[in-house]
Amino acid sequence: MNIKLLGLVAAFSSVALVACGDSGTTSGGGGGDTGGGGTGGSTNSTGGGSTGGGGTGGSGGGASCEDQFPAGYETASGLVIAACGCETDAPCETECTGSTECDPTNGTDMPACGTCIQGEADAKSACALGAATSQECSSDPDCADYVQCVITAG
Repeated sequence: MNIKLLGLVAAFSSVALVACGDSGTTSGGGGGDTGGGGTGGSTNSTGGGSTGGGGTGGSGGGASCEDQFPAGYETASGLVIAACGCETDAPCETECTGSTECDPTNGTDMPACGTCIQGEADAKSACALGAATSQECSSDPDCADYVQCVITAG
């Protein structure tokens, strides 16, 4: 399951904790992931008015935090999946019980589980924030580096 945890960045940034991320945001004239803006278009004056050109999109930014810290991303995502879907009384327990996310060996594919967990991550719920800022993540250098990358990129 590929949980996108970028929505947690804003919450982590304000608390100065660690988070999980995705490919970044678009800025400027329409660049890539964390890309810069584009170049402005030319103007064309005729008569009394002028028309601005459209400009071109910028180039994409560097590698995403997922690409830079794949082991950390996997750890952080796994912690969020467990906390939001697989633990007793987790918000998505009903949708995830018996799923491959909670039982990779014997589970079945249950898309509702991924949808529910993604919703918890997007909502910056307690289970998602708690997992990404947990001792288990912060004591794992890959997970901690991944989360710090997401905070910095956010």
